Amino acid sequence: MLARQAWRIICNPGALWVQILKGLYFPDCSFLEAQKEGRASWVWSSILVGRDIILSGAHWQILNGSSTSIWADKWIPGIPGGYLRPCLPVPVDAPVKVCELIDWNHGVWNLLPIAHLISQHELNAISAIPIGRSVSGDQLVWPWVKSGNFTVKSGYNWIVNQNIRCPLAHAQSSHTISLDTWKIIWESKTLPKVKQFLWRAVSNILPSFLNLYKRRLSTSHLCPICLESPESIEHMLVLCPWTACVWFGSAIGYRVDLQNFTSLDRWLGSLLRGESMFSPNSRWILSVVAFTCWHIWKARCNFVYNDIPIVPAATRSRACLAVSEFWNVTKKPVLGSVGMPIQISSPHPSHWLPPISSYVKINTDGSWKSGSAMAGVGVIIRKIAGSCIGGLAAQDIRFLKASFTNLNWAWVPREANRSADAVASLARKGMCLESWLVRPPSSLVHILSRDGLPCPPPGA
Repeated sequence: MLARQAWRIICNPGALWVQILKGLYFPDCSFLEAQKEGRASWVWSSILVGRDIILSGAHWQILNGSSTSIWADKWIPGIPGGYLRPCLPVPVDAPVKVCELIDWNHGVWNLLPIAHLISQHELNAISAIPIGRSVSGDQLVWPWVKSGNFTVKSGYNWIVNQNIRCPLAHAQSSHTISLDTWKIIWESKTLPKVKQFLWRAVSNILPSFLNLYKRRLSTSHLCPICLESPESIEHMLVLCPWTACVWFGSAIGYRVDLQNFTSLDRWLGSLLRGESMFSPNSRWILSVVAFTCWHIWKARCNFVYNDIPIVPAATRSRACLAVSEFWNVTKKPVLGSVGMPIQISSPHPSHWLPPISSYVKINTDGSWKSGSAMAGVGVIIRKIAGSCIGGLAAQDIRFLKASFTNLNWAWVPREANRSADAVASLARKGMCLESWLVRPPSSLVHILSRDGLPCPPPGA
């Protein structure tokens, strides 16, 4: 908020309250040149911090060029950083102010005096800058909003983007966390506190034993549950042996790949496998992942601080219940692909139809990732009553047409083929067993039940 006050000082230097501050803190210079002194108050010190943030992100709009330095100010939006980087030492008699590069008689740029000092790219960037009126002074503008005026929201977003571009210290390796990862977190359908938790986990600022050990706040860096590996964020939420049971029993049936797991942020991105993060399927997967991570964290903390034993099945059940309750509260869902709630827009939706007597019906569907060879095929086999005989999900299914004596092929819309569509999507992501009988994956129970399949018997 105090950065906003710094912007007001820049834009209204003649205001009474600005003149009072000038008399107290910078009587002999401009606000942009003011330095922090020993008697500065906390508020004034914070305003100076806000000013520095503004100067880092803003640039000068050239009107008459009389107050903008060619070499010291940021005034060229068409080049990285906005500053000129001379390729040769700048001579003493070289132009200093931008106004010295303007031919006011013809209203064009005269770049010959500095052409031998800068690159052709910089010359082109300067030539593209429109020249303002000679009677108007140069203005500092905030280029991250259309109006050019600094706002707290745009300033916050700019700082966040700057931090994202910087490599963050990571438990496994130092790498840059992509902007897509942050979008995945903040766009996920979950509770605000869970989003904050995921942000802290990806930023590697959760108090894991490895992080505490690095800060000399713990005598051990080992996982308190398995006592075998250092407790990094990745190990705590995904790689610890007990969490594998939770992930496999979750609604997405995820099997942890220890060999290819590198970091938490890359793992979150890999779960979508090329799908849009705004699609209903992706929103459902991210919601399940977010709540599962949250309840794994809570179970771990209860074990460490309250001596409550780890029970993977109980953790899985609490995570599934949290997902279900959240979706039921936020909207009234109709379960679709991969068990995710969606809204059917058609007033007369299609439904799965059972086969005639003495026949079985085989629904199939395919799912693939554009631009790669990764694909999945789903097969659901059901009888007249809708009871499930079996199902298959694999990367490559052999062609079995020759094995049948009486076979009929027919196309059905996706609304009437949701079970096979769900299996194909799970298969492509590696979240489904290759084959199953009697008890389908948990994410398919609601879809099959909606099509007429009774719930699995107890203990099945």
